[in-house]
Amino acid sequence: MAQNQTNQPPEPTSPVPTDTSLKMSILGGLIWGVLNVLVVVAGQLLGASTSVVVTVISLISLYLAPLPLLFAGFAFSFDAALIASILVLIASIAFLDGQTAIVIFGGLCVPIMLLLIMHDYRFWRWRPDPRPHIANTEKSGVLAKIEWLYRPNVSHDRFRSGTWLTATALYFGVMLAIIELLLGGLGFETIHHSIFGSFNIEEMTPKEVQGAQLIFPIIELVPAGLAGFTILWIILSIKMCLLLIRFKRGSDQPRLAIAAGALPVWYILIIFCLSVVASQLAGQERFILGNMVVILAIPGLVVGLGVVHHLAGLFRFPFIALTVLYLVIMAGLQYWSLTVLTVMGFLDASLQIREWLSAKLGRRMEKKYA
Repeated sequence: MAQNQTNQPPEPTSPVPTDTSLKMSILGGLIWGVLNVLVVVAGQLLGASTSVVVTVISLISLYLAPLPLLFAGFAFSFDAALIASILVLIASIAFLDGQTAIVIFGGLCVPIMLLLIMHDYRFWRWRPDPRPHIANTEKSGVLAKIEWLYRPNVSHDRFRSGTWLTATALYFGVMLAIIELLLGGLGFETIHHSIFGSFNIEEMTPKEVQGAQLIFPIIELVPAGLAGFTILWIILSIKMCLLLIRFKRGSDQPRLAIAAGALPVWYILIIFCLSVVASQLAGQERFILGNMVVILAIPGLVVGLGVVHHLAGLFRFPFIALTVLYLVIMAGLQYWSLTVLTVMGFLDASLQIREWLSAKLGRRMEKKYA
């Protein structure tokens, strides 16, 4: 038994500091919280200007909001980020209009707090990477299949990242449905009506109807596009924050491989069922479920891009070549390419695509570049 314990890999350093004193946590939370409030309020005030340049500066200010929260969490502690987010909530109620407050607190603060909770080892203890030979020999076939549905056989770090991606997508999807239903139930104009209320098919010419049929499916997914942009922006903010912290510390830690997240099979099955139901509906019900399906598919797209990055790493693409590759992918994004990337991301963990690519190409590339 003692031998098994000595063979266990050492527990890595938590990406979120857990040894910060209470005094430093409070101080860090207040500093970054006040900075966050100043950024958000400045963006709100500048947004009232009619100047295009000032309006652009306003949007940039508002979307810089994730960085102070992330710095509070990754540089000090989860407690510091919690204090900062409470300050943002108070400022949102006091100074911001309802729409901006929902975007800043509900759209940015809550997903970031979910991320920090899942990577704070006080809340979710680290576990060694699973060993496939143990799973195959010590578990029955039924138990192995049940675990395969909810827990991919990957490293715990990849499991954490995948759980955050799925939880964040579910959060945005459910919030969209709740807001739309609440607006309709309270007698306010719904998002669906604000998008399509100005279109009257009966008054359109045949050519206008034909054009509307082409553009309606795109307009219908505007809420999902905004949610997807917000999730991708949070991920980019995480990368920028961790890069600056590593640079300041002169260390290679902390790191988070969000795009290497493992998506569970149950999540894929939920998306499939919702997409089947959405295809049979119409009107506001189709609008809600259709946007939910697209929002829930965003983690698959993120992980699919991570698989492409992993493949590029095996071929040892230089930074410039990798940048050009991503620009080509983003510039040529179409329905079919998005679908291929998303499906590849969904199947990555369950079919061990990264491991298969490493096994097939890893040694060959090592010999080539040796």
